Amino acid sequence: MRDQVDTLPSTTKRVSDVDRQVGARVKAVRNHLRMSQSLLASKIGVTFQQVQKYEKGTNRVGASRLQRIADALGVSVSSFFDNTAVSTGFDLEEYVHIPDPNLRLQVVKLVEAFEQRKASLAAQR
Repeated sequence: MRDQVDTLPSTTKRVSDVDRQVGARVKAVRNHLRMSQSLLASKIGVTFQQVQKYEKGTNRVGASRLQRIADALGVSVSSFFDNTAVSTGFDLEEYVHIPDPNLRLQVVKLVEAFEQRKASLAAQR
């Protein structure tokens, strides 16, 4: 049995596209909430540099840390794996690629206004 363990190929923890996607969604939600990397870092018990590495996809996020991030951001862990990370429902895949932070903020405000209007209309029914 010991010989079999020694002959198993080594598995290195490489960052994958999923890791980069999760990092991008963490960043998008954090930006949506207008939360700094430092504040998120203090809430989850790491340095802001570590948050940067998670968001860039340079470092992988473990399951328990991902749960802490989700709790700090007020979303579910599963929201980092689909397009529903932000309750307003806009497509994070497109949002994270907007290079201008002011334009991103305007998009958020516009989507929030639509969502408020939608909720208002639903309440009237």
